[in-house]
Amino acid sequence: MPAQNSNSGEAKFIHTALFTIFGEVLFDNFPNGNRVLGGAPFNVAWHLRALGRQGLFISRVGGR
Repeated sequence: MPAQNSNSGEAKFIHTALFTIFGEVLFDNFPNGNRVLGGAPFNVAWHLRALGRQGLFISRVGGR
C-alpha cells in the first residue's frame, strides 16, 4: 500500500514484505581451519537482513 508524501505529493511504497527462504546452510571449510556459514539460500537471507529487509529462513538438520 503506498503512503503519500505530504511534501511532494509522490507516492512512496512502504516495504513490509516478508521473504521466506527455504534451503540448506553449509559450512565453508578453508585450508587455514576457518569455518564460515554459507550456501546460496543462507546467503540470500543474510544479505536481505543486511539491506534492512525481513526474511524467514527455513531449513532442517540431518535425516531423510
